[in-house]
Amino acid sequence: MIKVTCLGAAGSVTGSNYLVENSQGKKVLVDCGLFQGGKQIES
Repeated sequence: MIKVTCLGAAGSVTGSNYLVENSQGKKVLVDCGLFQGGKQIES
């Protein structure tokens, strides 16, 4: 069995993360986000 947990991207379009876990306890974090905006916003 595979479990997918959606993390991040709350309140914005970018920064989506997904935690994928299998039945043996192996975990992979997939980062699908890309920061968009100027340097002022990033800080």
